[in-house]
Amino acid sequence: MKQYGAMRAVGMSVRQMTKMIAAEAVTYAVCGMVIGLAGGLYMHRLLMNKLIYSHFGGTWSIPFEPIIIVLLIFVLACAAAVHAPVRRIRGMAITETVNEL
Repeated sequence: MKQYGAMRAVGMSVRQMTKMIAAEAVTYAVCGMVIGLAGGLYMHRLLMNKLIYSHFGGTWSIPFEPIIIVLLIFVLACAAAVHAPVRRIRGMAITETVNEL
């Protein structure tokens, strides 16, 4: 919050701040999704082949439904990660954040 307050104090608008916070949230979410999806699919395939398919037969396929659910949760979490700080920043006066520095 101190960093955002300092940015507002030097002239950054709330709209610019919203875009910056959204860019940060989307960057973290996309990086997390890529790494998590790659690692998760690898582990899922490994475990399913070793524990289930080796004993009962069958072939592995990509679990699209859980992936879509997780992607929707990521989108909602990303929206919440942007909404909460922006709402707090809009409610604060610039002088309040400068005094906290």
